[in-house]
Amino acid sequence: MVGSIRQCCTEEKTQKFILTLLRHRDVGKSICPSEAARVVGSPDKWRELMTITREVAVELANEDILTITRDDQALDPNLLGKGHIRLRHGKSFK
Repeated sequence: MVGSIRQCCTEEKTQKFILTLLRHRDVGKSICPSEAARVVGSPDKWRELMTITREVAVELANEDILTITRDDQALDPNLLGKGHIRLRHGKSFK
């Protein structure tokens, strides 16, 4: 129970910081998911949050709130595979 509550809080914080970081970027500019993970996690523990951060990004992409890209190409959020990604404003970003 405690683990699921902690993960839920982490997902909410991660979503909040992804959206906050994007709000501070010009349209057309992107953020790296690790930027949000570094804010939510400690300097030496942020890598542990990358899986959750990518999962949150996929959820937001499925809602068109953000777009996930690799090398400036939009990706299907459900078929990311491995590799670096960037996050940009989506059609429904507010």
